[in-house]
Amino acid sequence: MATQSLYQILDIPDYSDITLVKKSFRQLALKYHPDRNKDTSASEKFKTIVKVYEILNNPILKQNYDFRLKNGFDKTEIQLPLEESASDKFKKEYAQKRKHQNEIQEVENITKYEKSLGVIPFIWRIVIIGLVLLTGILNILNDWYQTGNKIALGIILFIISSLFLWNELYKYFWHKSVIKDEEKYSKQAYTIFITVFFVGIFTTFSLIKIKKVWQLQNFGKVIYASVDNERGKCYYTYKNENYFINIYNVQKDLKNKEQILIRISIKEPEIWEYVDEK
Repeated sequence: MATQSLYQILDIPDYSDITLVKKSFRQLALKYHPDRNKDTSASEKFKTIVKVYEILNNPILKQNYDFRLKNGFDKTEIQLPLEESASDKFKKEYAQKRKHQNEIQEVENITKYEKSLGVIPFIWRIVIIGLVLLTGILNILNDWYQTGNKIALGIILFIISSLFLWNELYKYFWHKSVIKDEEKYSKQAYTIFITVFFVGIFTTFSLIKIKKVWQLQNFGKVIYASVDNERGKCYYTYKNENYFINIYNVQKDLKNKEQILIRISIKEPEIWEYVDEK
């Protein structure tokens, strides 16, 4: 029985280009990785695949091996140009080694990610993140017109959940792009994240506006507010509680008045709007 060539070990035709070598290596490495394949021979098969890839993924070693495979002997003069310095040679070898290590690490990362999906599936991760994101939006909405700390908590939750969302989307579509070897998936993470992020911001401010309109229409009450130009504030009182508005929010034609009419919500007196006195 003839000895297999290195290409045959990777289940590809002899003299295949590096792109096909990389694609086949990734598929076989995932298939025989010890954490994914519990067969007793899988570990040795994986080590063999890695050793083969170290040769066929290196352009110089691959060129030399291809020549030997075709002619039956080495042609040492094609390994490196004579004018290449020791420094350049070291840099190339180091870059090639790092590239190889990164590709091996990619296989490890895929395996770890798939194991983590067995603990918490992707859909449940998105649901949990979505609930945290919604909690942040509701905290911002509920505290927008007040002076409490929930709005800060809401913003923090919104930002943190957005970062987790990006992380999960990136890993999910990175995994799909690697497994299916299609670059189109890597762009979908950006598209979905940007869409969700800006929809979340738009939804938040839309709900804030809707809340104000709904509160004033259904629970509106017109009262007087005092204008204090020296302190830069407008003051009003409702049910023995004092509230104020920063003067820069007061319309220009009302700043010189001592009192102005405003409409507040009797449910949430912090919500207000000016009332035209005409």
